[in-house]
Amino acid sequence: MNHTDILKQAAAITWRYRALWLFGFLLALCGGSGGGGNFNFSMPGDSGSEFGGSPVPPELMNLDPGTIFAIVAAFICLILLLVLVGMVVQVVSRTALMGMVRQITLTEAVTVRDGWNFGWSRRAWRLFLVGLIIGIPLAIV
Repeated sequence: MNHTDILKQAAAITWRYRALWLFGFLLALCGGSGGGGNFNFSMPGDSGSEFGGSPVPPELMNLDPGTIFAIVAAFICLILLLVLVGMVVQVVSRTALMGMVRQITLTEAVTVRDGWNFGWSRRAWRLFLVGLIIGIPLAIV
């Protein structure tokens, strides 16, 4: 197996069939497993306020606990919704790319519409459900 030829063929397919680019971008956006970073912007010796007082404004100290709970619950629901949308986009993009490359090897023609058709197939939903069944217990643990 000549790995150089495989990489050359993959680069040629990627460059020639630009319809793959959209789904590759979506997959990278929602499926990338890049590491985070430490975004700590506090300065050494910073106590949270310029004058040494409480870092929380007094208006926030008088909020009703029910309101705080509602805000936190809404934030958690928003995060869960975004995670679910990201999972769907990831699976649709991955399935579309696989189907499009298979079609390129068979017919040497592919469009973005073909990609959407491959992405919204039964195979994509099966992959989504498998990922969900595995991901929920992992998230709980």
